[in-house]
Amino acid sequence: MKFLLDLLAAIFKRPAPAAAPVPGPAPDVPASDQLVRMVAAAGCAPDRAAVVADAFAHAFERFGVTDRMLVQAHILAHCAHESGNFTYVRENLNYSSVARIRAVFGNNRGIARLSDAEVEELVNNPVVLANIVYDDANRAPGYKLGNTQPGDGWKFRGWSWGQLTGRAIIEKLAARLGISADTLINMTDPATFAHAAVWFAMEEKPNFADAAERDNIVLTTKAWQGGQIGLEDRIARRERIRQQVGV
Repeated sequence: MKFLLDLLAAIFKRPAPAAAPVPGPAPDVPASDQLVRMVAAAGCAPDRAAVVADAFAHAFERFGVTDRMLVQAHILAHCAHESGNFTYVRENLNYSSVARIRAVFGNNRGIARLSDAEVEELVNNPVVLANIVYDDANRAPGYKLGNTQPGDGWKFRGWSWGQLTGRAIIEKLAARLGISADTLINMTDPATFAHAAVWFAMEEKPNFADAAERDNIVLTTKAWQGGQIGLEDRIARRERIRQQVGV
């Protein structure tokens, strides 16, 4: 773990902006008891909370949010929601009814033009569903994912605790790490998942931190996933975490 954290620290080190200095390499120390409680409040099982918290402790230090409790609370709430309490790192997309597919993906051009009988063919058919809904050809301007090759939708479906989705964002992070996109989406270590999530929030979503500091979870949800899916659950998780932090 220490070798991997040192490697990630070296990769992510960059000139610090004047307003928010990025610290040096993270020390190999356990997360604080407070952070463990925050992770558990987000929904993580108690027997895994320390491992998840340790990973986030290093990532929070790397991206300069160690003392920004509301930013941490929002990141943890979104990750816990997206990953089913930090239990899975690849999106399932195995929907059991036409109604559910319509509810989740009804605005997707690929789904909107299909009849119910055609959508029925996508029930319990996650690979084909992913390759339709995540294909850039079926997505509105502003919601493109860089998925232009056959099979990209399934290959670059949600990944990691933050459920980063699409060829473009995965390739961008992989390039930052100096590895291939294929290598990245097959990584299974908590340190990578935490770094990916905090990198996504702090560097890829420039309005996220400001919205989090104002405790505006509507805006942080929009920044994270482009809409308001799961907002009530995200709010509940954020509230439980805030109670642990006392803000």
